[in-house]
Amino acid sequence: MNHESLQEAIDCLSILDVRLDNSTIWVDEEFDPLFTDEETLTVQFKSGIKESVVRSTQTKEEEKKYLRSKYQCGYRVLISSNDDAEPPSGEDLKGWIQVAEVTADFIAYYGMNTDLDQSAIDEFSKHNVGFNVWPYWREYASSTAVRLRLPPVMPPLYVIPRDKK
Repeated sequence: MNHESLQEAIDCLSILDVRLDNSTIWVDEEFDPLFTDEETLTVQFKSGIKESVVRSTQTKEEEKKYLRSKYQCGYRVLISSNDDAEPPSGEDLKGWIQVAEVTADFIAYYGMNTDLDQSAIDEFSKHNVGFNVWPYWREYASSTAVRLRLPPVMPPLYVIPRDKK
């Protein structure tokens, strides 16, 4: 982690807004959540930054720059195809069948008071955007699960990414 670049970005940027950009919802047509034993289901989560770009807008008085960051989140619901199935890990779904998936892209907007180099934007995006988006994602994930009649879905608390040593 480049602490200097990250601090430079933190000093320059201020959150303006977070909004849902798009979402996809898929449920297997053969899956009937009302008649499924919840204990046979498991949920896997994914999330990460997709892009961060500096944009500008022109007012009568001045040009204003802002950072627009897209953050993607998702979860999938899996059902055990046999009683001996080990908990799934990553993409290895041996013994599991995917029955539902919800993904959402959120856009976070940040006002900029000075120009930033790309390394500062990258550090900020990696370490801060998810933190700002996460409460919106948690609400969306859980309320969507309720609407789909899935068992309760609550993404875990956000963990700030750590650089590998």
